[in-house]
Amino acid sequence: QTIVGGLYRQSCMYTKNDEFLISLLNSASLHSKGIDDFVDWDYRQRFDTPDGDFFDVDFKYAIGGSGRGLVVMTHGLESSSSAGLSRDLATAFNNIGMDVACVNFRGCSGEENHTPGSYHLGFTSDLKQFLEYTRLAFSRKPIYLSGFSLGANVVVKFLTEVGNEAFDRYNVHGAAVNAVPFDITKIAPNLSGSKWKFSTLVYGNNLLKKLQGKALRQIESFSETPFDFDRVKQSPTIRDFEEASVCVVYGFKDATDYYEQSSVYKHLGKITVPLYIINADDDPFFANDIRPDSKVASKTIKFNFAKHGGHCGFVYHVGDNTDFVDVKASWMPSELARFINHVSESI
Repeated sequence: QTIVGGLYRQSCMYTKNDEFLISLLNSASLHSKGIDDFVDWDYRQRFDTPDGDFFDVDFKYAIGGSGRGLVVMTHGLESSSSAGLSRDLATAFNNIGMDVACVNFRGCSGEENHTPGSYHLGFTSDLKQFLEYTRLAFSRKPIYLSGFSLGANVVVKFLTEVGNEAFDRYNVHGAAVNAVPFDITKIAPNLSGSKWKFSTLVYGNNLLKKLQGKALRQIESFSETPFDFDRVKQSPTIRDFEEASVCVVYGFKDATDYYEQSSVYKHLGKITVPLYIINADDDPFFANDIRPDSKVASKTIKFNFAKHGGHCGFVYHVGDNTDFVDVKASWMPSELARFINHVSESI
């Protein structure tokens, strides 16, 4: 589901049975179906950061004009607003009458960023800056947060950092996310383990190449960078790469320190706004992760641990529309939107 959902999200929803999915995978027309029916962004706005860099935010207004709220989204590692899942989520939120803003992490909007490094699992600075903007520019609208994978972790970490200020300062009324890595120290080996491990072989190595390519371009672009060219280029795993780049740029002692400081598990009790988290038990990235319980989690958090779904996949899940008529967004984005809609109607 991780692979199929990532490549063929629009084509797969909703699958009625395995034979239907197999026929899709064997179809030569899959690439032409793609994600063309998802939203296209209305406009892009650039935000300059205090450290001399920038990030881009793409906006999509609700159908019929200004929406009844604004959903601020963050995407996954090396993803962007143009990814199928980002547009799928925007479609789902537009369908409930919400405007949407997708924050592209630095270097993910089609243009290289201006400073060494870019973002990481616990990097909330740009999200905070944008929310400072929205509390003034959208002061009359409630703000909601959403995200997936790395972006989900950033959203949840932000909520743990700000506590009551989520509502009092930033006007955030609630959040709904997918694929939160609760204890990163326990799941990191899934992408940085043995080179013959399935998750490392299929996902980890490809991500590593992308990350190395971006870091090497930065080294070539800047006259001085804090990380070493050879060490970055020769990193055999994502963990090694993060110690050679992320830890050096952002001041972590090592990868373990980075994972511990970026993990949200121990801080879930600090969240004060309604939060919905959907994770899948068969997510290949999150094997061996901790499952939070009431002893550590705030009462404002609702968990949905689906038996199947993969990493941001959920292509087998069927919504309430059993006739499969006029389906505009897949199950997981629609489920997150359903929660946001519930919170909105409770205001």
